[in-house]
Amino acid sequence: SRYPNDLARYPNARITFEHNQGIRERRKMRVNGNLLSSYQRQTVCLLGGVLQSEVSGMSLKLESPDKQVVQVIMKKPIEEPLEGLLEVVGEVTAKLAVVCHGYVLFPPGMSQNFDMETYNRLVELMNERKEHYPTMASC
Repeated sequence: SRYPNDLARYPNARITFEHNQGIRERRKMRVNGNLLSSYQRQTVCLLGGVLQSEVSGMSLKLESPDKQVVQVIMKKPIEEPLEGLLEVVGEVTAKLAVVCHGYVLFPPGMSQNFDMETYNRLVELMNERKEHYPTMASC
C-alpha cells in the first residue's frame, strides 16, 4: 500500500509526492508557522488548513496550527481542488514560505474532528525536546 500506516484506515486521503526516494529518507521535523524561520533550507512537515489556492495552481495559502498564514509554493500546478486539512512536506525558503515536495489531503470527516490546538502544543513540545522526539513525516 502507498498509504502510511496511520492513514491506511482513511482510504479517501489523497497523497501526492514526487518520485524522489531521498525525500522519504530524510528526517522531517513537524513545525508550525512560528518555527519555520528556524528551519531555513531544511525539509519540514507542516500541517494546516487550506485558506486559498491561486488560480494558476502554483501556490496556496495554509493556516498553520498557530494561526500563521504560510505560502506553499508548488513545483507543478495543482490539478485538484484543495480544501480542509493538508499536510505539506517541503523545504523552508522564507520566514513563512515552503516549497512543496509533496502533500497529504485528509478527508473532510477527519478535518472536521481534528484538534488543531492540541496538535500545535505537541509540535511545540517536540521542538523543545528534539532529543526525545526523532520524527519523520508521515510520507
